[in-house]
Amino acid sequence: DKISLEYKDPVLYPTFAKEYVEDEISENSLIVVNNATGRAKYIDYSDMLVQEMDYNTYSYNTTGIDVEGELTSAIQFVTSDDLPVMYEVEGHGETESGTVFREAVGKMNVSIEALKTLSATSIPEDCGLLYINAPTTDFTEEETAMIKDYLAAGGDMIATVNYKTAGLKNYTSILEYYGVQVVNGIVFEADLN
Repeated sequence: DKISLEYKDPVLYPTFAKEYVEDEISENSLIVVNNATGRAKYIDYSDMLVQEMDYNTYSYNTTGIDVEGELTSAIQFVTSDDLPVMYEVEGHGETESGTVFREAVGKMNVSIEALKTLSATSIPEDCGLLYINAPTTDFTEEETAMIKDYLAAGGDMIATVNYKTAGLKNYTSILEYYGVQVVNGIVFEADLN
């Protein structure tokens, strides 16, 4: 009783979407609108399709649909008062986060901002999650203290390591603050099945 559905033909109403979103809309797509707040989120038709690359033909095949997941995400976006921000640390040769990761985080309505801890004086107040992805050079003492202060105040972090990088004393101390110890070696599955 709180959700209603209205169909609009973009041919008959070519500009109706402009009052809600700036996106270029396409047929069979959705715009979820919260009339009380005016917030809106556009869901392109192609975003509702689950596709995988077929490396034999070098084309994408549709393997499923995710209408419910995309629609639920959009409803959460337009009804939430406080949307989380994830800060991705840069400046230490970190591995770039992949498309699949960014899409998954985006679907959870978490925005991703870059954070150069080398020039920052503190972790931003709106940081809901700090993401450090496999740095290849170490953090300074100041950066390390700043991150530990953020964690001590209840901050959350995702941290990964690069198995080829060793000797990051300060970064390792941040992980140890969390109770994680890095050891030499890797774990892998030798059976392709």
